[in-house]
This record gives sequence, structure tokens and C-alpha cells, in this order.
Amino acid sequence: MTQTPFSEAERANLAKRSARWGNDLDLVQGQGGNTSIKSDTVLLVKASGKRLGDACDEDIFVECALEACQAAFAAADEAAAGRAVLPGTTLRPSIETLMHAILPERAVFHFHCVNTIAHTVTTDGMAAAPGLVARLDAVGLKTALTGYAKPGLPLAQAMHAAPSGTSVWLLANHGVVIQAPDLATLDARLARFLDVVRRAPAGPVEPGARSRSEDAGWTLLSGPDVSLLCAGLARMPGLRQMTLYPDHAVILGPGIPGGPEAEGATWYVDTDRAVIGVRTDRAAALMPMIECLIRVVLRLPEDLTDTDLRALGPDDVTSLLNWDAEVYRQAMLRAQGA
Repeated sequence: MTQTPFSEAERANLAKRSARWGNDLDLVQGQGGNTSIKSDTVLLVKASGKRLGDACDEDIFVECALEACQAAFAAADEAAAGRAVLPGTTLRPSIETLMHAILPERAVFHFHCVNTIAHTVTTDGMAAAPGLVARLDAVGLKTALTGYAKPGLPLAQAMHAAPSGTSVWLLANHGVVIQAPDLATLDARLARFLDVVRRAPAGPVEPGARSRSEDAGWTLLSGPDVSLLCAGLARMPGLRQMTLYPDHAVILGPGIPGGPEAEGATWYVDTDRAVIGVRTDRAAALMPMIECLIRVVLRLPEDLTDTDLRALGPDDVTSLLNWDAEVYRQAMLRAQGA
């Protein structure tokens, strides 16, 4: 086996911070998000289909030859990242491996921050984004705003165009990337970032306080936060046909079904009854993304209409649905019984 350049203490530090970040549903949902550290020759990055929140319970990271990943980016050969994995694992590296490889600083965290998703999925939010960037710059976080790009190589290419010295990328309709010279500095930058972008939801999001019942293979959820989600959908009925960010499309499917009778429905939001329905056999896989949707919608301005929303385009959604990288991630979910 190839000798690793990372000490046990370094790997444990990455696992501990990854698990803490990964168990915060305002930052990471399900298998989303990824972290990495790099040496001069090796990139240690989260594996595709693994949960950051499990980093202390199982080995969720893979080692890749850093130069080979950087060469794959230069050649625009996304598949080559998979061939850069060093011996000793059967796991695939993260979809975002090329992005991690080309960023110059040693530690990287990519996450799906509900505060910034809520900011960038509205026209007013994007118009105000330069002000948000200025506030981040003012606390020592040089920030670049990046328009929506498909995860993987297109996103890495879009981020590569940012000015030298950028430490934070705001990714429209997607999330955030922060880089730092080490994990402790990354943690400190993350704390400063969250202080600036924090947005209060319309009401508390409390999964443990919801009522739960079973009905013919469906799990039904109700509660104050579900009622607020339903109120948002009633105010913005066009949101049902919209897909706001990549994992919405990949995990939940396009749009928001209104009931179990919808073709192929595995979940739905019934605004008349103020309930969320989730197929019981798919609940473990779907609920983290439903939590994300609740958190995003509850952070949208209360006077917003659906004409003010910026959704992914039809071509963007189609490109995500049958993408090999996401087919693999879905297969990992099924293998885990989710």
C-alpha cells in the first residue's frame, strides 16, 4: 500500500471537524458537502456517496494523486479524477475533487449553506450580493460571487476564474466553498462567514417537535415549521414547478409534488392538510433534502412572490438527473438501505 503523507493526528483532525460540520443541517444535508486536505503530492478528499457526519465513525476519505487531478482539470477530463485514486480503496472521490485539487490552500470545505442558498435564489438577493461580498471582505474574507455552474468540472472552471487570493466562493443556487492554509484557520473563517450571512428563519425548524404518523407506506409529518413551508408554497405556487439547487433535483427530483398521486412521487407537500408525506422506505434518503428545503423556504422574504425566484433552468436540471456521478451516489444510498 502507498505510504500516506498524512499523520493519524491530521486525519483525526479532519474527521472530527468534518463530522461536526456535517451534522449541522444548516450547512450539510445527506451526502452533500465535502472536505479535503492536501500535501505537496496527495489530496485527501471525501469519497462520493459518504456522509461528512459519519467521518468519526467510518473512513469516508480517499487519497488521490494531486498532480494527476490537476492535470485532469487542465485537460478538462473529469473522469480522470477517478483514475487518480491511490491504491487501497474501492471508493470513488467526491464529484468536486477537481475543485479541491486546484485550490492553492491546504484545507477546503464545500457546503450547502441554507442562508446563502436563500440569498442567491432570489433576484433581489443576487442584486444585493455585491453588498454581501463587501461585508465578507470587510471581515478579512476575500470573496468571489460565482454564477450557477454544474457541480464537478464546470464548477471548478468557474471558480478558477476568481481573483488570486480568494478564500470564499459564494455559489449561486448551490452553496459555498472556503479554503484556508490549515483546518484551524478554516474553522475560524467559517465562523466569521456564518456571522455575516446568518438569516433568521420565519420560525424555528424543529424536526423533533413534529407530529409523525404512518399511512399505507407513507410517513406523514406536521408541525409549525411544516405549516410555514406550506404557507410559503401557498404564497408562491410557482415554486412547485421549480428546482432551486442541484441536490433538490438529484435527491428529491424536479419540483415539489402536491400529493402521493403525482407520477413517481416519493414525497410531497400537501398545503391543504399542512403535511409533508414521505414514502417510508425512502425516508432516510429523502428527509435530509426535505430539511434543506424547509430551511431555505423559511429564510425567503415573507413578501416574496414566485416571480422573484431564480430557479435552475430545464437544461440545468436535465444535466443533473442522469449524470453518471449522481447515478453512482444514488446507488450508494440504496446500498446503505436509505
